[in-house]
Amino acid sequence: MLAIRLVLAFIIIGAVVYAVSQFRRMRSIPYFSIRKDARQRGWRSILVAFGAAVLLIISLQIESLPTLRFAASPTPNALQPTQAVFATETPLSSAPPTITPTQPSPTPSASPAAVTAELTVTPATEADLTITAISSDISAALTPVNTSETFPVGIPRIYYWFEYDNMADGIAWSQVLIRNGSIVLNESSTWDQGEEGFAYFFFGAQEGWPAGVYEIEFYIGDRLIDRATYEVVNDR
Repeated sequence: MLAIRLVLAFIIIGAVVYAVSQFRRMRSIPYFSIRKDARQRGWRSILVAFGAAVLLIISLQIESLPTLRFAASPTPNALQPTQAVFATETPLSSAPPTITPTQPSPTPSASPAAVTAELTVTPATEADLTITAISSDISAALTPVNTSETFPVGIPRIYYWFEYDNMADGIAWSQVLIRNGSIVLNESSTWDQGEEGFAYFFFGAQEGWPAGVYEIEFYIGDRLIDRATYEVVNDR
């Protein structure tokens, strides 16, 4: 992205310099047809500079938005880039101490996920997703590193670790991230990772997550399954 911005900046500068030179040349040329050609070249350069400036502004705006990113699965059944990433069969109980998730309420919360994935399979009543840890990093062995309920402001990624049981391919499931009572991210997809196992995914922000009280919620269909809270705080 930085290389693209540098190229756009050089294009803008070069186009403006060329346009100015053509306009100056136009004033000193006695022949109308040559002056006309110089004027046209100058205005074309101005348009090129304007277009490059628009692209540069768009690239800066895109980078400032929080994004959802996914790592590549180390297992043979690698997931698509737009889905959550599943770790190997390493029990999460061997990882650093985990958080105690907030128990879900018996009824859906005030801000349930807007499930956009097509529901191809009706989930069993026993289908379950249990948040086991939230961390700021991941080890080479795909286990949580720096698990906590409090993280420093500006942290670029937050990892969410969970166990799943009695799931079935085709179930619609969603992850909702809430900050200070407002939905920040809402991701939905169709489950394709089998019945049981251990998993993780992360949400990333290009400029780091701002301070606030966060809540991560998991839904199967439109049913709230589990949720956990954590804080991002300013360093003291």
